[in-house]
Amino acid sequence: MKLSQHDIAKLKPYRFFDHTNPLVVKETFASVFNDERQALIELERVCEVMNAPDLKVAASIFMKRYAFLPVITLYSMTMLKKKLNPSIQNISFIDSFENDMWLPSIKFQSMSSIDMDTDYPHLREKLYRELFAQHIYGVMDTLSRVTKLSKLIMWENIGIYLFWLYESLLEENKDPMIHRLITEDFHFLLDDQNAKLFGPYNHNPLKRYFHEKRYFQQYDAHVRVRSTCCFSYRLDEKENRCKTCPQACKKLR
Repeated sequence: MKLSQHDIAKLKPYRFFDHTNPLVVKETFASVFNDERQALIELERVCEVMNAPDLKVAASIFMKRYAFLPVITLYSMTMLKKKLNPSIQNISFIDSFENDMWLPSIKFQSMSSIDMDTDYPHLREKLYRELFAQHIYGVMDTLSRVTKLSKLIMWENIGIYLFWLYESLLEENKDPMIHRLITEDFHFLLDDQNAKLFGPYNHNPLKRYFHEKRYFQQYDAHVRVRSTCCFSYRLDEKENRCKTCPQACKKLR
């Protein structure tokens, strides 16, 4: 079945590309990251577009943008009960900008979906394997070989957005039944028993980054401090660090 207009409206806040949008500046197919040479060409382009100082910084920020692919896919799974096709051949990126910041939209070439209510546990596991082990891990592996960027940084770049997604959904949905279903999917995301669904791992690569939030008076907010630095500050001439940056938070303690 195809996504309905209601489904598309729900996904658009997460940078989901609506096929009815005629504005396509530049489309890049995710499959370029199956090949190191093509990946390097694309990464050099992205480096120039985002004005990054080097390819390692560009790769890290790129993976933060890439994180919205799992955000869209898991939102659809949890809230719409629809399994999208996250295969690398089905995904492309559409250049878009906000305040001169490169924030690409995620395009699903085919917007067909499978009703997950038919066999939710089986389809959830299948979706995870397709999304992470067969797609995301491969992209990370290519970027790591091309730039020497640690996969630890890339996994945390993805994890922070998925934690934000599920914590936001839990905050917004107070209905006990919906709240329970969101909680179950959140636990599944962090379960060590699902390590193999993310790639050749014995431990869940996201679980290590799910720390308790700490209160910082300077921010008047509870913050989950990162374990790794994503290098976002190197895109800023003033070198302002994220409030979740381990180096920035260390100075505030």
